[in-house]
Amino acid sequence: MNALVLWAACIALLLIAAGLELWRRTHLRAREQATSAFLERQLAQNAPKSGAAETGEVRAPRRKSLPWEFFFERAGVQPDAPFYLMLIVPGLALTLGFWLWQGPLSAIVILIVYAVVTVLRYWLKAARRHRDIVRQLPIFLDGMVRMLTVGNSLPSAFQSAAGNADLPLRELLERAVRQVQAGVDLDVALKQIARVYQVDEIYLFASVVDLSTRFGGRADQILSRMSGFMRDREQAQAELFALSSETRMSAWVLAALPIVVSALLMLLNPKFFEPMFQEPAGQKLLVIGLGLEVFGGFVLYRLAKSL
Repeated sequence: MNALVLWAACIALLLIAAGLELWRRTHLRAREQATSAFLERQLAQNAPKSGAAETGEVRAPRRKSLPWEFFFERAGVQPDAPFYLMLIVPGLALTLGFWLWQGPLSAIVILIVYAVVTVLRYWLKAARRHRDIVRQLPIFLDGMVRMLTVGNSLPSAFQSAAGNADLPLRELLERAVRQVQAGVDLDVALKQIARVYQVDEIYLFASVVDLSTRFGGRADQILSRMSGFMRDREQAQAELFALSSETRMSAWVLAALPIVVSALLMLLNPKFFEPMFQEPAGQKLLVIGLGLEVFGGFVLYRLAKSL
């Protein structure tokens, strides 16, 4: 048990250090965003008076965003100091409560369960948001086609159609519009948005914009065909999703059932697993069971992914 206490103390200290580091980074990010917004406003006001070379010299370097910030942004959450507090404090409270109630083993288990549930929650939100964005793209492209047909230019049609789009797609398009107003090319802004939010359809749209800007051509016809292709693809994916839903649900249940049962036993009766950690044979059985669970989960994931 002494080893478990030391492990739990180390994990608690690491979580406290991670919370302080996240707090510091969010404050730095807020200051840098305020500075960048001010510089972009100044650049937008002085754009007609100064050339491209001058605007490139005034632009401030931006901090490289962290991977989990992109993850939360894809879920529609702006990671700031209050958000990190709401995320970390309940986990620490649950860990401390189970430590005092059932001991360090239950505290470690509840901490892992809380982290997994939190990641799964925001992953599901990001997946739902991604589906909504892909579903709204054909409507947005139809609006652009109408604007191009009446004689608007491609950037003008994009800005007009972006203002009429629905959320959450409008949020992404407005970010691209702000970058265009700050002097970034439309295709570059769209590719940055597609890279952050991992939407391949927006990257394809950016490639069409790039080709139309460089070589000209009937962009309205290409966008119209792209809109029809996206609708056909969405319909095919919906049919495939309905046909494979039973198999995928079975894979989720089979993969999660051993983990859920083991976690409940460790939380409610941690002494049940103490011999497994103390005896050499028990440790070997735990390693073998964990390896089989990982292998089975991978096989079920590949099975569900192939459907």
